Amino acid sequence: MAYIWENYLSTKKYCLGREISPYMEILTESETACQVNPLIRFAEIFGNREPRQLISENFESGEFDNVLFHYLALLDLLKGIDIKQIKADHLEEEIKQGAFGTYVGKDWDRLKVKDRNVILYVLLEKLESETPDHYFWQAVQKLFVETSMIYEKSTDRYYCYICEQETDYNKLLMDIVTFLFWNIQCKLQIVWKYHYGIIGSDDTMKISGIQIAGF
Repeated sequence: MAYIWENYLSTKKYCLGREISPYMEILTESETACQVNPLIRFAEIFGNREPRQLISENFESGEFDNVLFHYLALLDLLKGIDIKQIKADHLEEEIKQGAFGTYVGKDWDRLKVKDRNVILYVLLEKLESETPDHYFWQAVQKLFVETSMIYEKSTDRYYCYICEQETDYNKLLMDIVTFLFWNIQCKLQIVWKYHYGIIGSDDTMKISGIQIAGF
């Protein structure tokens, strides 16, 4: 997909696209003229209305749309927008619409912006990769300060230790990360705040600083 900020020229004439695909933002007719579909990224500005209705209501002269699209293109450039951020924005819309499960879509807006961005970028990397197995651990390490992963061969179980309190928010965050990234064929146990004691590792065997496994 091409965007209004690509190959931007101050002399270019922008107009509202009359015959343009709903999946394209611009249709370049020449170096000096460009049709724009505003409803892909700028629906909040224009409202969810048909382009012909927008023309009849707002763009009779053809000058206002040109000025406005120039402004939006320059705003994109000033923000430093890139293709990865655009992909992340589209991916977030898909999540909200339930493309990755109604559970994730329903609670997505409860997450902090910085945490949503971490998940989005890791999910993008996973979707574009042919080896997606390690992205759960990558996301956990970016979301929490101190973490570790232990595999217990005798029970065929992974223990993910997170040195933070099991708050409602942290649990929600881990539930979403697990849903999106964990391999459901493997057993997983999330351990909060206090880790399990490991025989032979003195740092993990401190009194009042360990949990007792009850599995």
